[in-house]
Amino acid sequence: MHHALLSILLILSLAVLESGCEKTGMAQEEGDKMLARVYNRYLYTSEIQDFFPPGQNQEDSILRANAQIERWVRDALLMHEAERNIPKDLNIDKLVRDYRASLILHNYEQQLIQSALDSVVTKNELQAYYDNNKDQYPLEENILLLEYLKIPNDLETRPELETLWNALDENGNREELKGLCEVYGLEYLLDTTSWINETQASNLLPESAENPATLMAGKPFSTSDSLFTYYVVVMKILPAGEISPLPFIEDQIRMVILHRRRLNILEDRAEDLYDLESRRGNLEIFD
Repeated sequence: MHHALLSILLILSLAVLESGCEKTGMAQEEGDKMLARVYNRYLYTSEIQDFFPPGQNQEDSILRANAQIERWVRDALLMHEAERNIPKDLNIDKLVRDYRASLILHNYEQQLIQSALDSVVTKNELQAYYDNNKDQYPLEENILLLEYLKIPNDLETRPELETLWNALDENGNREELKGLCEVYGLEYLLDTTSWINETQASNLLPESAENPATLMAGKPFSTSDSLFTYYVVVMKILPAGEISPLPFIEDQIRMVILHRRRLNILEDRAEDLYDLESRRGNLEIFD
């Protein structure tokens, strides 16, 4: 068996099996019934009680219990086989210590980040990062800036919605149309700063419709199928290879900024601890 796979199997299996499976064959408590045995490992009723929600009927409880027992038996068999095939050069104790240490460290880092991380990323920060790094974000496919509305053909208020659509540039029409779309649960895109890629744009329309990326930017068009009428205005098209506009990658940049903040929190804490414990004489580096 491959060393890396065996290591993972042993570490994960230990968490499931080691705590309560290697018994002497006698129940731990009075009335604690033995349910299964695999070599020198035993499963008792007390070890699976947490898997049963209160109020469950008897038939469901039996099915759930059988499933848990079967799963335990298979895990125990895998664990036994893994133990039989431990390579001589595999240090299980070290693996367990390293795994325990990584869990403790990860838990502490998450607590530290949660208490210290400022998750607010301002528009100025987004713009500054974009200005310094935008060359790293070329478009992988065409993207479109468009407005879109999908209206059921049998909707009684369709004429009113069409009137608002045809006069979007007039004061208040856009917000009124957005409000009606929310009321009727319509699909729409009326944010003039939101870009979508060509694949997403094509998925908005029926298969028979012309691909909006092939249409002249700014030219309104509509198309219908048996259930809906689709209204589209393609305001701008950027081809693949161009630099991504900031609104299109804003969420991605925000994640990068927050990731850097997390790293800085951990690095600063490690540096502070290093300086503090050095002054206290609690660490030494030997030649």
